[in-house]
Amino acid sequence: MTLRRWVRAAVPLLPAILAFMIAASTVFPLDWLGLVVNVRTESERLIYMLGALLAVSGASYLHLYWESERDKKSAEALESRLDEFRGHLAALRENKALIAQIEGQLDLLPEKARVLSRYAGRYMLARLDGILNRETFEIQGGFFFQDFYREVFKEFAAPCDLIATADATRSYFWRGRDLNEMFRDFIGKGGSLTRIFFLESLDQLQDNATLDIMRGQHRAGVRVHYIVRSELREARYMLADRQRTFGWILHTVESGEIDRVQVSWNAQTADECCKYLISVLEHEATTRFSG
Repeated sequence: MTLRRWVRAAVPLLPAILAFMIAASTVFPLDWLGLVVNVRTESERLIYMLGALLAVSGASYLHLYWESERDKKSAEALESRLDEFRGHLAALRENKALIAQIEGQLDLLPEKARVLSRYAGRYMLARLDGILNRETFEIQGGFFFQDFYREVFKEFAAPCDLIATADATRSYFWRGRDLNEMFRDFIGKGGSLTRIFFLESLDQLQDNATLDIMRGQHRAGVRVHYIVRSELREARYMLADRQRTFGWILHTVESGEIDRVQVSWNAQTADECCKYLISVLEHEATTRFSG
């Protein structure tokens, strides 16, 4: 370290250094014996108290100084991450040109290949555009959603606190027995999952298929709740994390099966999903399932 840098680093410490020097000049002249001060007069007592006060002041200043240095480093690290994020945003603005380039490559395919691949190409490009430019994509059909669901839960890393709504029916989603094992593994890794099931009426709690779904998830460690659908102004199927980093919205057909799922990490969508789910969880008619 150069002399100039050393002086620049030492200047903020001068108040603490002066406090300790004054404290030493007032305390050390006293008669010390076995680390015990032999105070004989009131003036010596006042001098000793002043020295102790200055020493404490110097120590407090040092503590505040090092705290400010640590905060400065944290601020610098945050600014570095923001710069990186701005770089990612700049790259996102160039994605439209990338997608146009891919479309151009598809147009170069042989005639029959263009005809055969047009549907799949448009399908994939539409989702790629949504992922890169709109922070969202859509999954068509419950069959494909099951594959997505399993893959995502395997990859989720703690801490991850999820909350969701669903129907307690086989037609909705819960055909796979391995799902409860997957939930158990997710929770065993430090994850957390709360699910509120929509019931048509409380009589549904007497249905063996309904109880089998709810008990299975409850035993896997899921915090299971239920509410009668008519208690809500709108019963919506969603999943989100409480940190509001992502959410998905499920749409069903009349039979209750999943038709399509909108997945998004857009901040507004994630916040809306989380707010709705918490409002359902905290509804006065929502009840914790005890198994």
